[in-house]
Amino acid sequence: SSTHPAFTVRPLRASSERGEAAKLSQAAMSLVSARSSLCRGLRRGSVVPPAVGAVQRRFLNLHEYQAQKIFGDFGVGVPKNTPVFSVQEAVEKAADFPGDEVVVKSQVLAGGRGLGHFKENSFQGGVHIVPKAKVGEVADKMLGKTLVTKQTGAEGKPNNILLLAEKVSIESEKYFAILMDRGSGGPLLIGSKTGGTSIEDIAAADPS
Repeated sequence: SSTHPAFTVRPLRASSERGEAAKLSQAAMSLVSARSSLCRGLRRGSVVPPAVGAVQRRFLNLHEYQAQKIFGDFGVGVPKNTPVFSVQEAVEKAADFPGDEVVVKSQVLAGGRGLGHFKENSFQGGVHIVPKAKVGEVADKMLGKTLVTKQTGAEGKPNNILLLAEKVSIESEKYFAILMDRGSGGPLLIGSKTGGTSIEDIAAADPS
């Protein structure tokens, strides 16, 4: 038998088997030839692998309720919360929260939700603190609607999930975020001593 770097070819008796062996041998030689051409091109600098010239793209899009789950799993303190996907589910799960009120938050991949509005019914605000008895009414105005914020553009984003969260008293508020900076292609840390509501406006008014 004869040995090729990629294949071992044994003597074959049937003509069909000899034909298959010939095809395999030709394929192997083609691969070797292509490999040699690529190596020569790399040495000359005329061939650049696609991964080298491509801009790395990351797709890490998490809704707030998903991020809250990750925080909680790793020991970061978060208010009691749960995602809901229907008006009926919102009404039922609101009863499990302490106190008389619950926070109802739209879940879209955009900032500025609290100051946004829903396109279909002009309902103002994507975040509300409401009495438990009115959770169904508010959820009905938000679920399945399109939320428009300063970050979504006029087309808005579909809101098919709500996050119910425990109402807490805030003594002081700070803002901290790790963003992926397109310019440097790496992480960028942002912090604010005055909190994160309308962080773009805060950054413009007080960059320190």
